This record gives sequence, structure tokens and C-alpha cells, in this order.
Amino acid sequence: MRRRSMLQVLLSGIAMPVLLSAPLAYAADADMHRVVKGVVIYLGAMPGQILQKDLQEQTDPAMHGGLPPGEHVYHVMVALFDQATGRRITDAQVAMDLADLADAAEPIKHVRLEPMAIGAQLVYGNFVDLPGSGPYRLTVIARLQGMPDTIEAEFNWQHARI
Repeated sequence: MRRRSMLQVLLSGIAMPVLLSAPLAYAADADMHRVVKGVVIYLGAMPGQILQKDLQEQTDPAMHGGLPPGEHVYHVMVALFDQATGRRITDAQVAMDLADLADAAEPIKHVRLEPMAIGAQLVYGNFVDLPGSGPYRLTVIARLQGMPDTIEAEFNWQHARI
């Protein structure tokens, strides 16, 4: 029997409840969820250093191209749901713009969020480097099949130093 990896344990305890559950169950968590044009958008993040050991032990340590260098790298994940039906949206193209609100001279970074499975559920994720003191504006940009325009949701986020 294969033991559960540290990544699975961490995701189960931190990100899974928000990213895998029915969207309306977490309506009170306004900081990490938005509703835009009938799409419920959840955002989750965890320090990349927490994942580093587990990534080294996995058979595919190159998840999203591997853990990039940096002291303040985070793994961000986004889950999308149809507000009317509660169904998970699995055929979107998702990206994120990152802006350091404390440093206007710092250019906005654009990161593609890749489809990835956590258990049997699909989320969109990637590593991001948030080196400044923040706060940050994380703008999720999603293009859904059948929708003529992209949808965008802004999250203001201050990361903790580890």
C-alpha cells in the first residue's frame, strides 16, 4: 500500500476543502472567492517551500516546470464552478496577473495556470514568485467555452513570510 505523500496531506487539510467542495458551502469566505458572470471562482495558495520536499520525492518533480528559485514562491490554485448548477468547470483557459501594490515600478507578472488534478478533481495552478512585501493584487483571468468574453476576478492578498 502506497503511503500518502506530504503534498496530498497538505492539500487535503488546507486547499481541498475550499477547492473541491460545492461553491455555496464556502460563501462566507469572501476573501478567497468571487462570483463573476455566473462563475464562482475560488483561490488558494500555499508556500512553495512546503511543497519542495514532496516534489523531490515524486516521480514527476517537474510539476509546472519545477519549483522555481526564490525565497517567497507560492503555489496558487484556482477552482471554477457554474453558480447555477454547482458543477465544476474543467474546460477553461486560466491565467493570473500579479501586481505588487506597494511597488508601482514593479511590472505586472502574467502567469498561465495549468490544469492539474488533485485527487479526481481538476483545478488550475502554477508557482508564482511574490518577493516584495505586498500587498498584492492577484487577478484571475478565465476564458470559458461558450462565453464570448473573458471573466476577471481580483483578489487582494498579503502573504505571510515563512
